Amino acid sequence: MTDTRPRTEMETIVAEVWCKALDVEHIELDDTFVDLGGDSMDALQVVAEIEKRLGVKLDHENSFVSTLEQVAANLEKETKV
Repeated sequence: MTDTRPRTEMETIVAEVWCKALDVEHIELDDTFVDLGGDSMDALQVVAEIEKRLGVKLDHENSFVSTLEQVAANLEKETKV
């Protein structure tokens, strides 16, 4: 069985923000924001929190249809967390 929990610091940050916004306890690396039930209001909350925590502008289009792993990898490229 493959471990699909967040492994990196960035994956953990994104997972924490998504969990809070979506009121879920656990997110796996292959989950997407939309598949977890996220809507546009949740997305606004997520964007604001990630931008606040990391000091970067989030790519809104791809951040909600990409997996947690993909979103974190893209953010890692933009920051050096």
